[in-house]
Amino acid sequence: MDHYIHGKIGLCAKAGIGRYQSGLLIERPNVTVDDFRWAAEQCRHRCNQLAFGGRGDPDQHECFEELLRISREYDLVPNFTTSGYGMTPVIAALCKRYCGAVAVSWYHSEYTTGAIRMLHDAGVKTNIHYVLGNNSIDEAIRRLRDDNFPKGINAVIFLLHKSGGQETQANVLSVEDARVAEFFLEFDRAHPFKVGMDSCTGRDAIRHCRNVLPESLDTCEGGRFSCYVGPDMLMVPCSFDQEKVYRISACGRPRGGPEHRGGLELGVLRALPLAYARLVPGLLQAGLLHGRLPAHARNRALRRRCEANGKGDRHEDSCGLCHQLEQ
Repeated sequence: MDHYIHGKIGLCAKAGIGRYQSGLLIERPNVTVDDFRWAAEQCRHRCNQLAFGGRGDPDQHECFEELLRISREYDLVPNFTTSGYGMTPVIAALCKRYCGAVAVSWYHSEYTTGAIRMLHDAGVKTNIHYVLGNNSIDEAIRRLRDDNFPKGINAVIFLLHKSGGQETQANVLSVEDARVAEFFLEFDRAHPFKVGMDSCTGRDAIRHCRNVLPESLDTCEGGRFSCYVGPDMLMVPCSFDQEKVYRISACGRPRGGPEHRGGLELGVLRALPLAYARLVPGLLQAGLLHGRLPAHARNRALRRRCEANGKGDRHEDSCGLCHQLEQ
């Protein structure tokens, strides 16, 4: 979803939450059904779920029901986050039928609690996504202390505020802020709902929580356990890469200009993080990358694949991946 009614009319800003994808300022076409189906087909039996996202509310996509149906058709569980603005009992019923869970962003509004209520009444596993920044941590501490979140929710997931787009550096929490330790003191105790966090918050949980196994946390999953594919079919390790510094075309078809042509972006790949480079063999096998790789990236992918097969630094001419890389 790449145009955002909620952001366009200023409700994000009114709630004190900047949009890192700049929904107030940018409007682009939504993903097409054909592109979505193509991506779902490549992911079938290679991943378990699709998290719908983007600049706007996924449930307001003009073909929302069809996208949900396609996900299930290819054995993928759809999940998504919504502002709740525009949620209806009909949409909630679709979520019950197709989705694993739905998250509602905490915007301190009647449409927020209304959406939570509609989803809960429909029997949908419902979470709250709460952006944790300088302007919201005091409320988070109070609500955790008083267990003051809507009844019936499955979990509250705290997302660390990061600067980008309309998100400002001034709202980024300092690791030395005493309120961070106070927040995790409340986070760490038992609640009538589950609590969770995004990977970006993991470093502070390791530092402050006693009831969390550090081995269960990863402080960044971008390019490791997940990646982001935009409506333009450009893939990046994390949706916060709004400048698309590490972009890869996830589709062989052109996308509007030379910067969107099929295949890996050769200049970009030279700066590709090691963790993202590890994805290359699997992505090629999944058919998600097309075109010729530069030699250094090809050799890195071959080496990692062959190491996994116990061949050390050697690879064989008969290796299917090697043949694919050489095309």
